[in-house]
Amino acid sequence: MDLLAEEGGSPVRMIHLVKKELIEILRQRELLFLILVVPLVEIVLLGHVIATETRNLPVQVVNLSESPAAGRIIREVANCPGLRVPPAGRAPLDAFDILRSGRAKAVVTVRDAPSPARRALGVPEIQILLDGTDAFSAAFVEGALQGVIARSLQSREAPGSRRHAVSVKTQIIYNPDLKPIFSSGTGLVGLLLTFLTFILAALTLVREKEQQTLDTLLVSKLTPLEIFAGKGLPAALVGLFQLLVGLPILLVWFKVPFRGSAGWVLLGAVTYLLAVTSLALAVSALSSSHRQAMFLAWYIIMTFLLLSGFFTPVENIPPEAWLSRAIAAVNPFLYLMRIVRTVMLKGGGWSFVRADLLVLSGLSLVFMTVSYALFRRSLKR
Repeated sequence: MDLLAEEGGSPVRMIHLVKKELIEILRQRELLFLILVVPLVEIVLLGHVIATETRNLPVQVVNLSESPAAGRIIREVANCPGLRVPPAGRAPLDAFDILRSGRAKAVVTVRDAPSPARRALGVPEIQILLDGTDAFSAAFVEGALQGVIARSLQSREAPGSRRHAVSVKTQIIYNPDLKPIFSSGTGLVGLLLTFLTFILAALTLVREKEQQTLDTLLVSKLTPLEIFAGKGLPAALVGLFQLLVGLPILLVWFKVPFRGSAGWVLLGAVTYLLAVTSLALAVSALSSSHRQAMFLAWYIIMTFLLLSGFFTPVENIPPEAWLSRAIAAVNPFLYLMRIVRTVMLKGGGWSFVRADLLVLSGLSLVFMTVSYALFRRSLKR
């Protein structure tokens, strides 16, 4: 107040200005909806995802032993909190293929010990193979499996006897040291393709509306499809440029490995950019001001990020949170993350990225169709 008085200001005038600005905000129904409703929806949708507890992580178990101890250990593993364990198989499996395809976070193989002396004790040998591409999940699964196996053996064996004959071998592949940068670095590829691309595309049409220059484009020889593509392509090129600049930094400076073909990452990036740019253009077509477009863009980007597995596994979403699961299923960021991690960290090729690429392509096609329809509709207003 003293500072206002020194500069010849008046607290009363300032209060009137604040009141005027609040009234201006409250008069905008679209902005009022974003302020009051969208944050509540975000909390409901994302509250399950950002929870610290881990659950529903898939683990595959193979039982190649006939000993009672093996059955007891497998039952304990199946009942381990935080893990989703289907019935144990009885035939040998290609554990590396299962982990590379992403069907499980870990493969536990229980077999009889190779030496006759240890087989006579009736205690099996246990091998745990872990996927280290998600360091957070791998550390949790390793600790959970080691703990439940140790408790199972301790509860049935006398101290100093058979318990010491158990051989538990753990191997972490793709990221043996569980370096967080390997997991987050591949997610940064998606961020490079998302933030600036989405914001630029979300503002491009609404800027023309506010400057009243959209009619100038419409009376030119450009068709609506050409305008639509011409507005989205520059933003997509900016995102692609950021990827080409940022990816070498991850590889050289942070030593993130690149074990697969760059072509699959590039194909996934281009397909993802089509989806993101189309969705951003839909936001731009629906928005009446750049402020509204920025709000929507921010909420959508945050939803993409939190429902992609970048911070916590999407398996954390409980079955009752069906709406969050539904949104995650149509989140293009999720499929891009899977493609990038599979190619860069696992060295996977077409057979391993095919499903995610096809889903991402389908989402891109749907988003483009809906976005173009909304754009054509906005031209008739």
